[in-house]
Amino acid sequence: MSGDIDQLRTEIDALDDELVGLLARRARLAQRIGELKGNAGAYRPEREAQVLRRVTGRAAAPLPPEAVDALAEEGAALAAFHADGSPVAGRRVRQSR
Repeated sequence: MSGDIDQLRTEIDALDDELVGLLARRARLAQRIGELKGNAGAYRPEREAQVLRRVTGRAAAPLPPEAVDALAEEGAALAAFHADGSPVAGRRVRQSR
């Protein structure tokens, strides 16, 4: 049993590493969009809403749509934080633990 748990935890750790890499990649893409726009008005609430609707619609068990929405919203906040150096208004992005 302990070996099974250790293996599953190793898989979870690998997925966490992939997620961090994917979030960093997403942030770089958002930053590039901001650069292409001349860093003026890069944040568009209507685009964020569109993205949130799309990813929430892809929710799969055991994650309910609300959980996917929350994760996607935090991902968008991280990208916005990365793009202009501060979190989007009304969002909390932890800078350290």
